[in-house]
Amino acid sequence: METVIYDRHKLYEEVWTEPVSVVAKRYGISDVALRKHCKKLNVPLPPKGYWSQIRAGLPAKRPPLPKHLGEDRIVVFKYGSGEQKRIPKQSERLAFLSKEEKDRIISYTSSIRVPDELTEPHILVKDTIQFKKSRKPSLSPPRDNVLSIDTSEEQFSRALRIMDTILRAAEDLGYRIKNTFMETMICIGEEEIKIGIREKKKRIDHELTAEEREHEAKYGYAYAPKYDYKYVDQLCLYIDNWKAKRKNWNDTKSKRVEDEIGDFIITLVETAEELRLERIKRREEEQRRLAEERRRLQLQMMREEELDKLKELEGKGIGLSPSHGYS
Repeated sequence: METVIYDRHKLYEEVWTEPVSVVAKRYGISDVALRKHCKKLNVPLPPKGYWSQIRAGLPAKRPPLPKHLGEDRIVVFKYGSGEQKRIPKQSERLAFLSKEEKDRIISYTSSIRVPDELTEPHILVKDTIQFKKSRKPSLSPPRDNVLSIDTSEEQFSRALRIMDTILRAAEDLGYRIKNTFMETMICIGEEEIKIGIREKKKRIDHELTAEEREHEAKYGYAYAPKYDYKYVDQLCLYIDNWKAKRKNWNDTKSKRVEDEIGDFIITLVETAEELRLERIKRREEEQRRLAEERRRLQLQMMREEELDKLKELEGKGIGLSPSHGYS
């Protein structure tokens, strides 16, 4: 999944420099979709015949970008299939919270900054560093204090600073941290949401080592993997939960993971609410199932009691006339 930003001023320059069809291809969307974005952002488009005039070397009037009271950009997610989905406006998010709580979270998350250096790191960050440095098990911190980070040495320090920022933000907002070995969870209310940071990898063909080549020369084959996986210096911050509306925040040409910590925290809160509602739904369904089961058992017991009474009467030789029968 890729984040695509349609900036109003940039889009204006693009559509008056090249035809809409060319600009649309660059964004990976249709002409119609790009025109819709321009309409939402109040970006004027060249009239019919404009590009013919330009090619003929004739003067063509370009109107100024008009004033606009709405947002200056549209942000969408672009999936592998090409489908796009608009990111909700900030005002639309956390609508399930009280105004005070919503304002508190949005105000806090909008001010989050990842520091350039670690100072007084979170205890789990300290233990993760120590675990990585330790050569002796006796000097190593508890394995359950190791954070969910999978990166190269070059990106490890950066990943630690990002994770330290997230852990501190979560605790400042009143949430709990739960950690087992390489499994980090943010606990909001009763909901536990797994998070982590990994560095992207690319697959490359495996080159035989000297030892593998020697084994192949001696025996005619070598025990070696077909591929290796190499880190590519791009971090991915993720939420590992099926209810999360967004699961990955990746480094891109225009943004780094550090720029999206606020959005990440807000998504955690929204995911917790989805999980809470799902938990309530499951509990209600279980209560309905148990109530149905109780009713079924009660009916079964009543039928069995009636059959026992009938057998008892028959055993005493007392028959039932049609008028005394059961309907």
